[in-house]
Amino acid sequence: MRSDSTRDNTSADGGSTPHDTSAEAPVTVLGVDLSASASAAHQKTWITRATVTDGAVALQSPFPARALPSEPRSRDAVFDTLRQTIAEADPPAVVGLDAPFSLPDPIVEEPDWRAFLETVPDIFSDADDFQTTCHRLTERATGGDRKEILRRCDERFDGLCPYNRFVFRITYHALQDLLVPLVRSDAAAAWPFQPGAATANRVLLETYPAAVLASRLAVRSTTYKDAHDDPAFRRAVLDQILTSDAVTVDPQPTATAIRSVVADDAGGDALDSLLAAWAAAAWVRGDRPTTDHRAPPSEGFIHY
Repeated sequence: MRSDSTRDNTSADGGSTPHDTSAEAPVTVLGVDLSASASAAHQKTWITRATVTDGAVALQSPFPARALPSEPRSRDAVFDTLRQTIAEADPPAVVGLDAPFSLPDPIVEEPDWRAFLETVPDIFSDADDFQTTCHRLTERATGGDRKEILRRCDERFDGLCPYNRFVFRITYHALQDLLVPLVRSDAAAAWPFQPGAATANRVLLETYPAAVLASRLAVRSTTYKDAHDDPAFRRAVLDQILTSDAVTVDPQPTATAIRSVVADDAGGDALDSLLAAWAAAAWVRGDRPTTDHRAPPSEGFIHY
């Protein structure tokens, strides 16, 4: 379990806790577990809503993207709907996305993250081209020794390379279909990459469920992957979240619904969205990781 000495209440751009969490100013929280499956994104993308009021986190039951009002069915429709949902979230809002926001610094030529983000639509024609290009850039950066390298934050939490075969489609579509349009339109700001993002109306955070479990519940990512399909494991994790001093679930039927949804979702996507919301809510409350000064600023870090 990460000690309190590794967290503080200071934002990357020098401010204190970003949002007033008093009873007069509830903060909207969204946790999103993304899927970039061409055929099942509407079923495997899950969202958990919450609010933070006076430091208390009120969770709602997770739901799949297909249950959004527009009832999206294709991958494009899912990302379009998510983008609109985030852009229209009542401010102040904080959104935890389970997707990489950046690439390893050695393969990025641009001077900062925002400059890199602006190149995404021009450099990569689709997800496959994204992976192929990243492999080529990595081989060039490593003298041909490797096709994949990790960001500092990936190393820390036993994560995968952002363009690994299991992750590259999520990374590409998160960048191309969410981050680029949301940041360009000023509908949201990505923290810690953008100056002033901590006080933006809508803040975007990179989250990773395994990092949340490793840091807050002492469950390493390898154990998490092995146990992900076990309903008993999912219930045990959920029990720890719902019994946290910071969490409230009101009314009681909501707690029953959350337990049922998480236990019944065999893929664990519902739980992952809840963990993303929990990480975002912790950030709102000022409980967040400090900047890893060994990591390049262009890589950012994972919020848990």
